[in-house]
Amino acid sequence: MCFKKRTIEHWVIPHLCPGGLDIPHLLPHCIIPSEGNRKYYWKEDVVSMHKTLSLYQTAASGGELKAMKKLKNFKTSGKARVAAILAHALAAGDWKKICSEAREEAKNRVRTELKARLDRSALDCTEEDIDTALRKCSPDIKKPPTAEYWAPALQRLQNGIMKAKSRRIEREHEDIRADRRMLVREAFSKFMKQFKLRDSLCYPDFKIMADGPFHSLIHQDYDTELQQDDINRVDSQLTNFVEEYRAKVKSSLMAKLSNLAAPPSSSLSSLDLAIAVFSCGSCAVPKGMDGMPFLVFSYAEAALHHHGQKDGNALTRHHSASRATTFVLRCLSRSNKNLNPHSSTPSDLDEVDARVMCGSCPEVLQNGQGRSIFKWRSYVVHHVMTHGSKSIPNPERLSLEEERRVKSKEGTVNLKKSKSNAWYHTTFERVRAFHSVNQFHADFVLPPVPMGSLALATRLKRDLITSGIRS
Repeated sequence: MCFKKRTIEHWVIPHLCPGGLDIPHLLPHCIIPSEGNRKYYWKEDVVSMHKTLSLYQTAASGGELKAMKKLKNFKTSGKARVAAILAHALAAGDWKKICSEAREEAKNRVRTELKARLDRSALDCTEEDIDTALRKCSPDIKKPPTAEYWAPALQRLQNGIMKAKSRRIEREHEDIRADRRMLVREAFSKFMKQFKLRDSLCYPDFKIMADGPFHSLIHQDYDTELQQDDINRVDSQLTNFVEEYRAKVKSSLMAKLSNLAAPPSSSLSSLDLAIAVFSCGSCAVPKGMDGMPFLVFSYAEAALHHHGQKDGNALTRHHSASRATTFVLRCLSRSNKNLNPHSSTPSDLDEVDARVMCGSCPEVLQNGQGRSIFKWRSYVVHHVMTHGSKSIPNPERLSLEEERRVKSKEGTVNLKKSKSNAWYHTTFERVRAFHSVNQFHADFVLPPVPMGSLALATRLKRDLITSGIRS
């Protein structure tokens, strides 16, 4: 029977036992702090005390001096007994802790006896294996320690020792493997620096490399010492492996491009001109991104973004960005004669190097901050990510004075921490150098205009995997 069915609260006693106002003072109680320090009494004790107290009260109701004296003594002794019980309970402390310590002490006595009875001649193990198995075994302390009890208990202990031995050997091998992995990772880093692999080369991360050319080095026999010459012989494999990885990811991204977005040529530069925007279905939904389940990237970022896949399958969807690109071109062509809204290319927009704001975002956002400033490619990704590819873009170019002010400030880092989204705002160049492509930041925040978009504030929590990425 559950606790609450066997107990009653103190305020129920007068209703359950008429005339039993003294009962709460004659019985010990327990208190549950989580329920507002309510006093609980055992129901059967309350009923029994009510019967006993009623007999004394009935006898004393006739006015007999002897009966009244017995009633008074009963109440006095009852209150003293309750006070002694409560004092002992407070001095003892947590009764659950006391019971747990008593059970553990009994188990330790059984473990000591098991260790003394163990036949170690048939076991090829260490003292550490035996102690580990004894700590994990939970002997039954309710059964009497007879001969029938010790035989199965010793067999279970021997099985536990074998498991502890197996885990110890595996842990030792894993430590050797960890040392090799660090040495191999260092060689991989040197390889990346030697060939100066940049974002356009679309390189794999170490997780993929560890399952490729480096797999045999990391997982070779444990008694074989790893030599630096073994790593040096893999250099040729690394170059071929990177080229194969680039081809697989490129093919995977091209397969996701629509016919309108994909250019006739299959070269990387042509794909970059397509201004493709992809989303990742394998990324976890950042906190605060209601209704926005995917992180969105331009093509160059998508080529570098992966979760250890060997062919870029994490990028599950392509979003059309041609409308946003067209509107940016129209916006910038009004103030630049070198741009033609009908014939200019994304490369022409790169040469202009303009800065725009998103007119679709309110000037003062819900978090009390102003709008962000973007380069044109970052604006395209922002529009697709925040407003959707089907909505009408509204880019607004900064004035020449504001644009010069922004460009003069670029290259510095603003470490002012946002009070609303709790992440650091940095300029475009430093953001792309030190943050993962899984994040998305505005290119710059024009002082004193602070970072604005709530959606942008959720581009975070990814490991550093690249440097010098351009939008």
